[in-house]
Amino acid sequence: MPPQHRYAFVLQPDAEAAGRIGRLTERLLRVRGGRPTPPARLHVSLASVGGEGAPNPDRARRAARAAAMVRRDRFVLAFNRIAVFETARALVLRGDEGVIGVDLLQAALGAALADAGVTPRRRRAFEPHLTLVRDADAAPEVVIAPLAWTAREFLLVHGVAGRPRYDVVARFPLG
Repeated sequence: MPPQHRYAFVLQPDAEAAGRIGRLTERLLRVRGGRPTPPARLHVSLASVGGEGAPNPDRARRAARAAAMVRRDRFVLAFNRIAVFETARALVLRGDEGVIGVDLLQAALGAALADAGVTPRRRRAFEPHLTLVRDADAAPEVVIAPLAWTAREFLLVHGVAGRPRYDVVARFPLG
């Protein structure tokens, strides 16, 4: 079976936040088991624009041109809960009002992509989250001290299933 390629727009934590996320993940692994998300793949998905088969650089270029039209200010995003996505047995960070900036950026990006004729692939309603661990034991949702960072840019990345990192295709600064 050929490798599965994916293009997506994402937010990535800065180095300090990634370190805090790594320490939190280590604690969760001791209690709930599972497979941690590799540090280079930590992200908050905004929109998936690439199919599951061979890479489609033309579609990625059209998506990047559309994303370059998005004008949003920098914002602080804050996750304050650890939750389980049952279908994927994934432990994720989620937020309450601390993810409003993510919602607004995702809506602006979605509108720009639609205007350019690049329909994002959507499996379900948008729920800002950051996956920490897969194949973890289920547990009730837990409220935590907010884990926050300032989003200064969003990225278009290309990933291949099974590889531990994404390649950055383009960067889009936030004002």
